[in-house]
Parts: sequence; C-alpha cells; structure tokens
Amino acid sequence: HALALTEQGADRQALGSALSFAIQDLRLIIDSLAPDESTLDKLIANFRYRTTPMLEQADITAHWDLAEDLDVEITPKQALALLRFLQEGITNAVKHAHADQISITLKPDLDRAITHVAVHDNGRGFEQNETQGRGINNLKIRAQEMGGRLILDSDDGGTSVACELALAVEKETEGY
Repeated sequence: HALALTEQGADRQALGSALSFAIQDLRLIIDSLAPDESTLDKLIANFRYRTTPMLEQADITAHWDLAEDLDVEITPKQALALLRFLQEGITNAVKHAHADQISITLKPDLDRAITHVAVHDNGRGFEQNETQGRGINNLKIRAQEMGGRLILDSDDGGTSVACELALAVEKETEGY
C-alpha cells in the first residue's frame, strides 16, 4: 500500500499513515507468534501497551473491561485474528467515530469454550445500511477467522462491534 502511495505521489502524511499501519500489523503478527504470549492475559497486556499511545494521542479514554482470569491458552492463528479484530475496531473508532471514550471487553465463557470480545465507542455512529469502507468488511472477516460472526450495533450513541472467539486449542500430536 505504501509503495502504491509513493508511486501515486501521495503526501507525506498519507505515506506515514500507511507505513505506520504496516508496522502495527507486523507487530501484531510477531506478537501472535511469540511463544510467551500464548495466553489471553499476556497477549492483551502487550496489545494494551501498544495501543495506549495511539488512544492518548487521539484524546480517547480507554476502558478495559477484562475478566480476572484471562489465563486461557489460544493458538497463534486465534491470537492474530483477535488482535486484528481489536485493532480494526479501535482504528475505526479513532478515525471515523469522533469518540472520546472507548471500551474494550474480553470475557471468557469456559463452559461454552468461547470468549466474548467487544469494542464500543461513544462516537457519532453511522447508518448500518450505508455502503461502508473496508473496515466493517475486515471486521466480518476477522470474526469469521475467530470462528464467529460480527455483531454490529451503531446509532447516535456510538458503535459497538463484537464477536465470540472459539477457544478450541489445536492439539499437538505426538509421533511414535
């Protein structure tokens, strides 16, 4: 994307934004593959650390509504899908909603082997039947990658995007 912008003669701000997004995505991929971040608590702690400066720069107060016990193992594929879902939801709130508050929720339901994931902002919302950019479609894809579906609610009070992440951990098979 950044290369295409350069070839099109884009301004420095557009190029900087594209490069920043590419670096963020690379960090998400690296974080999702890190063996020491195979549990939700460690993964979310690192994501929160990386996200806080962007939210502060945008003058958005973040409320993290996290279950006490997020010591739940997930696969690298699940981790990447979850991080991208959260990143897309937060990025949409920062870029489009004109919000000053955002809440991020993660609540495991071990009986159902899922985790409820949601991002809610108090911004201006949008008409759900309007043609949207790639953001909403990306959220649908991320939700499907997590084994769920996107739950979208938007009105004058803000926008909420949610999904349930399947917690089924891929088992390694031992060779004989």
